[in-house]
Amino acid sequence: METTPTYKMRPADITFHYREVCSYLTRHDIDAEARAKICGLAEQTMKQYGALDGTTAHRKIPLATLNLLREAAIEAYWTAAENPYRTSARFLHRDNYIVPTLIALRADGSMCERHPHPLRVRERADNHGGYVIDTTGTPSTAVFDEPAELRSRWRKAAYRCTWPPTEGYLTVEEFLCQQADCCPYSLWRIGTEFGLWAIQPTKAMVKRLENAIRDLEMPEEGVAA
Repeated sequence: METTPTYKMRPADITFHYREVCSYLTRHDIDAEARAKICGLAEQTMKQYGALDGTTAHRKIPLATLNLLREAAIEAYWTAAENPYRTSARFLHRDNYIVPTLIALRADGSMCERHPHPLRVRERADNHGGYVIDTTGTPSTAVFDEPAELRSRWRKAAYRCTWPPTEGYLTVEEFLCQQADCCPYSLWRIGTEFGLWAIQPTKAMVKRLENAIRDLEMPEEGVAA
């Protein structure tokens, strides 16, 4: 029997994932009422998103709503992870090592995140076209493994996709899904540092996206750049 790849979520997969996200948020003291407030919806509507697919009570959760909850889960995770990360880093250095606070900057130089974990701040900086410094203003020199570098390259390439919706042309979301061979509900998962729901981009995926963007950005022959 043919199976559906993990990056092509079926309706039942979306419902299960929604339940998974809600369960994770509950463990971080973000209950049903708080989740409804995050989404600006009634609790009854939120319950319908979790009803079994195919039942009369079921409603498919909109992608934008699901992403709001995913982002809330990420915030909860990294907030909870900050102190344990500092403790483990000090233990690895076998002394009272001062774990530096790192700062993620947007493309315009404004701050979008402060956190000690290099992966967290680099993800935020990549998603905003920026870079990472420490509190002295020195660029980060953190070293990452190959999978982490691929995730960063995917995010940086995706940030370059900024064109407005135009009739007859692919939207940014459609373009990225085409390059990743994924569905819109899986797109958020590609390249995230939140390992629980992440899809690791491959070298082929990253190169395909980078090449496609390079082709789009290249001026037509005979037209001045």
